[in-house]
Amino acid sequence: MAEPGHDIPAVSLDLMAAPLQWFWAEHARHRRMCRLLDELADAGEVWPGVTETLLRYLEQEIPDHFRDEEDALFPRLRRRCTPQDNIGPVLTSLVAEHKDDLNSAAEIATLLRGCLAQDAPPGADPAVRDRLHDFAQHERHHLALEDAVVLRIAKFRLSEADLGHVSRKLSEGRGYSGGR
Repeated sequence: MAEPGHDIPAVSLDLMAAPLQWFWAEHARHRRMCRLLDELADAGEVWPGVTETLLRYLEQEIPDHFRDEEDALFPRLRRRCTPQDNIGPVLTSLVAEHKDDLNSAAEIATLLRGCLAQDAPPGADPAVRDRLHDFAQHERHHLALEDAVVLRIAKFRLSEADLGHVSRKLSEGRGYSGGR
């Protein structure tokens, strides 16, 4: 089987002006990473392009995305949500998951680097294959919670001023002068 396309297209920085759409788009990219991990885990050959794309995503993009959520979005939600929203425990749980996910992403990156160094497909080792699938599945569950709960509540609770603040924080965190 030939190596598939391996891009995870970047979201336009201009979309930071609409921060909830930015997060939806970033989550779509994260799901693309999960699909690539699953495909690579099941491939019977080494895919260096896919592997390098995944390494870049795991080591750079995931930490940036978690920082965006924790520094820009979550604090605003904590301020604006009502006690009935019960968002505090959800956000606390997501932040804890982020820490675990960063450790898991580093573990996956190490496994992928080992496969490249040995010129061995990840699927050749059942433990590696299973670990890639498990990580991808966990990330999908995490994204589903963020999409179904966090972003939906944010849509109703955050004011235009809040969204402007989130937009500015996203821009600052990425060294971008655009935004609201």
